[in-house]
Amino acid sequence: MKTPLLIVTLLITNCLIAATLLPSFASTLPQKEVQSKADKTLSSSKANLLPQVTAPLYEHLYEINEQWLTETSPVNYLTSVNFSDDNERIRTHLQLVEGILRARPINHLTVEQQQRRSTVLDYLQQYWHSGLFPINSYQPNRLPVFVDEKNTACAVGYLLQATGEQELVDQIRMENNFADLQKLLTYTELPSWAATNGFTADELAWIQPSYAALYFDALPFGNDLGISGGQILDMKVYNDELYMAGTFSQIDDFAADHLVAWDGNELRSLAGFSDMDGGFSRIAIDEGSGDIYAIGVFSAAAGQLETQIFARYRSDSWERLLEVPIAEGSFTDLLYHQGFCYLSGDFDSLAGSNLIQKLAVFNTTSDTWEPFNEQFTFTGIIRDMDIEGDSLLAGGKGLLLSGVDTLAGNLLLVNLEDRAFLDGASVAPLSYAFQEYFLVDIMHNYGVDYTTIGLLENGNYGLNFTGGLLNNYVEPLMLLEPPIISGFYESRYLFYGALNFDLGGAGLGPTVLIQIPGGSASLYWPLVRANGAVTALADFQGELIIAGDFTEIRGIVINNLARADLLISDAEEGISESLISVGTDGRVLFIQHLPPVLAAPARLELFDMTGRQVWSQEITDGTATQLEPNSLPAGSYAYCLLVDGELEVGQVVLVR
Repeated sequence: MKTPLLIVTLLITNCLIAATLLPSFASTLPQKEVQSKADKTLSSSKANLLPQVTAPLYEHLYEINEQWLTETSPVNYLTSVNFSDDNERIRTHLQLVEGILRARPINHLTVEQQQRRSTVLDYLQQYWHSGLFPINSYQPNRLPVFVDEKNTACAVGYLLQATGEQELVDQIRMENNFADLQKLLTYTELPSWAATNGFTADELAWIQPSYAALYFDALPFGNDLGISGGQILDMKVYNDELYMAGTFSQIDDFAADHLVAWDGNELRSLAGFSDMDGGFSRIAIDEGSGDIYAIGVFSAAAGQLETQIFARYRSDSWERLLEVPIAEGSFTDLLYHQGFCYLSGDFDSLAGSNLIQKLAVFNTTSDTWEPFNEQFTFTGIIRDMDIEGDSLLAGGKGLLLSGVDTLAGNLLLVNLEDRAFLDGASVAPLSYAFQEYFLVDIMHNYGVDYTTIGLLENGNYGLNFTGGLLNNYVEPLMLLEPPIISGFYESRYLFYGALNFDLGGAGLGPTVLIQIPGGSASLYWPLVRANGAVTALADFQGELIIAGDFTEIRGIVINNLARADLLISDAEEGISESLISVGTDGRVLFIQHLPPVLAAPARLELFDMTGRQVWSQEITDGTATQLEPNSLPAGSYAYCLLVDGELEVGQVVLVR
């Protein structure tokens, strides 16, 4: 693998799940009162409440859809919560809206409308359960996206699709893809569909979320002097340092051959073979001892015969443990696991033994070589490996044989404890139209066992999801150049390389820097484009470190090495905590930190604990910060304060 394997567990706050079970009092409000609230004009300059900020649930829901302010009071949603990301917050919004709509009285509807409404709400439940929502890659602010560029529909779009209205969905996508639903009601088919299925227009508008923007913020590494003398081909993180290996002689303004370590501030050299041309292609680290193992191709001088070298860095010096002329085979990948190095490639013998082929094992205690399993015979080439637990997944082009029996083709899983064969990809022809498929790269993935990258017969690449290795699914990617791919960053999977991503003929540019599968219903989404290949990538100290042949990323001059943040957010700097608040001495309401000049009239509303609005006051002067709701009896009230698009909710107690 090209980057360290990280496993991230996504936690869902239990209190949010419990909150979804609370029925809304909105269904008890008279319809005309709900309608009168819906007539209010809200400010469009809404502040950005990031999902990770702890705030009342109602404020988070308002961030997703302003219709919460017109549909229901904050009484049941005052608990302070936060979310791991915007998708979790959208799921909570949709789950709550579904529950509230199911609880509303429907006696005024016909039996057919009631049945249709129930069916559509079942579809809505399926939708938020999937967690597949559109990606806003269009504008830097939150906005509704009816259908994104990878055909992922918003909630209302999905409901239309599920009920056979694909033609209407296509029309809206083409003509008004970013309009809020209230504006989409000018399409006469939409209010007609709502009435047929037992919904009001306001209910549809309440369902529709808005989506945060996706940001990629890259900066040059150091002084932006780039990489001299070659490339960075591998990165590994160990002991709070990032190790970068390759064929280079200098990184930024730091002279070093083949291997450097970076602590986030300074580079230090682990000098390679400075007397030879070439460099390292892969490194593996024994985290117990700190020994570094490396493979690479070197020659004594330019134009001379090349040699594959397997070496170890120990006690500040290098040891050449194995040298193999390039004519006798190639090394492709290197892993370390519990006292052994696993070396793959295209070789029929190694260290003087004809029993060691394609996959070799180096015992780091005795410094001896051994075959992986003498019962196995490999044909072809092993291109890539990954270790998860005590299992090794290896793949390439060829077959795994036991005697005359074929065990697997191109992809196999083995147990490292006894080196026994566990499972393998079927050698039968795939149902896909391509006749040849062989492995190029491997990633471990949650939700399925592994994600592999395969090369198909016409030179295109495809992702192969293996949920159990015999269950293969291949989908083509229009990638025309050999990629160097795989990676993992903050629970998102990144594929990178010299990827000529066609995207169905959309002509979005020749080179994709990073792709993120899983953010949309589609598996592939080109995020960032550079003018050259990416050769290595690592997640280090909260940043993405990117190396490659590029001199530009998104049109910004960055030479060969970049530091980047990758996040889904409403803004690069969202609000962390609001200063505006409402307090009381039991008689007077005090609004603190109200701007003296208001862009639009502010409004303060009070609700009794049944959810009924009992008092409201428009505020046009930012210096008028003391209000007296004299008409209200003593008791607890929920308040809702809207100031220049920023919403604050909470609870006050009046004493008479």
